[in-house]
Amino acid sequence: MKRLFISFAALIAATVAFAQTPLPNDPEVRYGKLENGMTYYIRHNDQPAQRAEFYLATDVGAYQEADDQDGLAHFLEHMCFNGTKNFPDKMLLEWLQSIGAEFGRNINASTGFEQTQYMLNNIPIARESVIDSCLLVLHDYSHFVTCDPEEIDAERAVILEERRTRRNASWRMFEKSLPYYFGDTPYARRTLIGGEEQLKTFKYESLTNFYQTWCRPDLQAVIVVGDVDVDQIESKIKTIFADIPAPVNPKDKVLYQLPQNEEPIIGIITDPEATSSSIEVLWKGEPLPKEFGNSVEGYMYDLLKTYVGFIMRERFGDITSRTDAPFLSASLGIGDLCATCEAVFGSVEFEEGNAGNAFAAFMTEVEKMKRFGFTDGEVERATTKIISYYERDVEAASTRKNADFIRPLLNAFYHNEAFMEPEKELQVAQMICSQINASLLSQFAQTIISDQNMVVLYNGPEKAGLASPTEEQLAEILANVKNATKPNVYIAFQVEGDAESRRVILYNCALGAITREYNTIEDSKEPATETLAVTCTGDNSTGVTMAVFKPADTGYATLFTAPTAPAF
Repeated sequence: MKRLFISFAALIAATVAFAQTPLPNDPEVRYGKLENGMTYYIRHNDQPAQRAEFYLATDVGAYQEADDQDGLAHFLEHMCFNGTKNFPDKMLLEWLQSIGAEFGRNINASTGFEQTQYMLNNIPIARESVIDSCLLVLHDYSHFVTCDPEEIDAERAVILEERRTRRNASWRMFEKSLPYYFGDTPYARRTLIGGEEQLKTFKYESLTNFYQTWCRPDLQAVIVVGDVDVDQIESKIKTIFADIPAPVNPKDKVLYQLPQNEEPIIGIITDPEATSSSIEVLWKGEPLPKEFGNSVEGYMYDLLKTYVGFIMRERFGDITSRTDAPFLSASLGIGDLCATCEAVFGSVEFEEGNAGNAFAAFMTEVEKMKRFGFTDGEVERATTKIISYYERDVEAASTRKNADFIRPLLNAFYHNEAFMEPEKELQVAQMICSQINASLLSQFAQTIISDQNMVVLYNGPEKAGLASPTEEQLAEILANVKNATKPNVYIAFQVEGDAESRRVILYNCALGAITREYNTIEDSKEPATETLAVTCTGDNSTGVTMAVFKPADTGYATLFTAPTAPAF
């Protein structure tokens, strides 16, 4: 599955004079790495004053769990609040609350499939001792969580209740979708929360083994942003985190390659409590190599993805604005499915019972994008909109909150992305966008949609009287759209005389450009002429072509005598 980025790289090499040029990082960010492998990022910002954000990022999540550790990455997150080396029992939460921090609002954590964050948000730091203590909290999260057996057993009930409340219809359908996306890989068996029996019975050492194996400094970063002295914070980090040992013979992260499929994988997923109907479509490919993350080339790749999403959102919006719209909403974008797979994600939502029409209309738009790409007007509008985002960021640069700096620094650590100042980022975006035209973007669109590595999933209610589409029906729609090389095309012509003499003839012809003609009536007859001189103008965004020609060009007297289609 090397299609996405490798095809892009070949395209760029042939069309745009970009080297793998590094992007300029924000010079106000201090970053480095300790001898034990711990990464750190520090930035001064005084919005708000005497406040700061403290983060510990770990480049590990549920995907690194062994089978006996299902759900334990998330379980470990809970244990961090139940006793550490320097904050035994519930002392950590008690101390944080004593300085005005609230659990949930200021004290929290987040476990994902591939990363985990522990955060102390918007902490008042008028006293230097608070800064020391917050860094010590992150220090303990990193390597000194006690994982006391009694606390583990007490937390099992908490996690089980969280699991019960979390597993609504959407979550249950998500769990059912995993084998379709990931095949028979461990990714398909990881649900973040874990299974009920596993949570009740896992051994203590399963949790401690996960912690000791994966929560280590070479996979972690400390991030501090706020009204702080950067030199002072750097010195404190070097002192406080120095006793965390570098791992000996560290275990490599396991990254599983997803199985490829020649034919579309189609699934029907229903739930009695589902409240909406949708179809998700996925085209799997290989992601951007990490070494390109902070390069101009990598940034252009991301911008091309932004263009595709923006223009397709416009097209889908035009459709949903019609009174006879075949679906309620639709989207198309590109993002990571997992570390080894980047995918084109499509989704269409529709009224109950209208799956066939909605799916056909959605896939027709995708097929049109693949075959015919985008127009100059669409690219120009997208460019204007995209650049305006960056301009607004420049305007708001001086009022950025501490929290606004966190996501770019997390992305720098996890994905090797650059963290630029807004003005520099605007300049980079302007330079790249000036190179993006309809031809380049259309070629890019052709590389991201393939007949291979495609997944189609219907999600909808399970109830009496509502028939879900079958796999065979969805497969037939895919085949029909793919084979529809001659979509419906209207050819309009005007003759002298009253309105009854005016005709519109419907043909199956290749897509062309569009112009609209009115004051016509339909006629199903076809002309006897074998060729017609036709000129079409306009754009091809709707899939309907209107061509105008005069009676002198047609031999109107014999126009309706035989079913011979004109040639263009």
